[in-house]
Amino acid sequence: MMKTLFITRHYLDQNNGGAIGARAYLDAFASLSCECTLIYPNHKGLNIDNYTLDNVKTVSCDDLRMKWRKGIDIYRGILHRFNDFVDKYLSVNHNFDICVLDHSILGLHLIDIIRKHTNSKIITIHCNVEKQYNKDNPVILPLRIPYTKFIEKAELTALKGSDLNLTVTHEDAECFRSWNLGEDVSNSIEYWGTFEYKKTHPIYTQHSLKYKNFIISGSLNFPQTENAIFDFFNEYYDILKGTVNDCTLTITGRNPSERLRKKILSYASAVRLIPNPCYIYDVIKNGDVYICPVSGGSGVKLRIMDGLKLGLPILCHKNSACGYETIAAGKGLFSYSNQKSFKYSLNNLINSQLDSDYIYQLYKSRFSFEAGKNRLEKILKEKNFL
Repeated sequence: MMKTLFITRHYLDQNNGGAIGARAYLDAFASLSCECTLIYPNHKGLNIDNYTLDNVKTVSCDDLRMKWRKGIDIYRGILHRFNDFVDKYLSVNHNFDICVLDHSILGLHLIDIIRKHTNSKIITIHCNVEKQYNKDNPVILPLRIPYTKFIEKAELTALKGSDLNLTVTHEDAECFRSWNLGEDVSNSIEYWGTFEYKKTHPIYTQHSLKYKNFIISGSLNFPQTENAIFDFFNEYYDILKGTVNDCTLTITGRNPSERLRKKILSYASAVRLIPNPCYIYDVIKNGDVYICPVSGGSGVKLRIMDGLKLGLPILCHKNSACGYETIAAGKGLFSYSNQKSFKYSLNNLINSQLDSDYIYQLYKSRFSFEAGKNRLEKILKEKNFL
């Protein structure tokens, strides 16, 4: 078994797609390692032991820079806190078989630092295609030009400098291969996918599906999510109401904007908003169908897993279906790209009348921790990393 250094830029205690994915990836590498060291971004109130397996040694990295300094650093191509910290750490601790970078942003500078101090194989996990993601989720205007420039440079550096590049969707892998970066880079790209982290507690209970109650969830102050919900109301909501008599739509998630609140209020009792739920699964489990209207970005939309793990069929925009091909093949997910295909997929979903047990078993076969770990083990063996 290997000795692994895992570096993440995500706050592992947060309840967002990046953090949830990072916990799963860390658990998979740790489970295949005799020793695993995690370098992570620290912040006040974080108890990292709640989010790591027993064989993981944790090394916290604080960010003592003032806010103005962080802004200046972006203009200098410094996108994260880890450069000096990792340089100092690896100058003393360099006996690793592999070093894993959890996000391509870390590739800028860190790949050179790792090469300087170790003979480790370098693996980068690409959470998305940065150009696509940044287009739909831009940073504030004063930082937009340098940030865009350097995140794309970091992504290219990671692709070219890593011994293995892992993606979370097949589409992202094909996108990278289409850039014609050379045969060595193309051969280093592997589609891994996403899955549960190991300490996930089962939340599924069998229940009947009436195909009447529809659920949308997400970070409601996030531009990608908010804009998608407005598009859903403008383009698809009337079709939903016209197709399913007496249907209800519930929208839930963190910090909805005042603009979104007003939009939902305009639909009176037909649409319900549940902001900042204490436990979001208590809301989602009362649905019959989970809708993901997000049409932008890249990578995998982890929120769809929230519906699947509760046994709900999925209706989603085709760009949100990436990474869920096995679920679509099993008729647990139906996608659309325009009004005509929305109505077609909605009718097919309703007519399928699948039960919750079937959908949950589809989910487990692809997205359980064991399934994700086994896929990683297979990739590492094929690349002679294990």
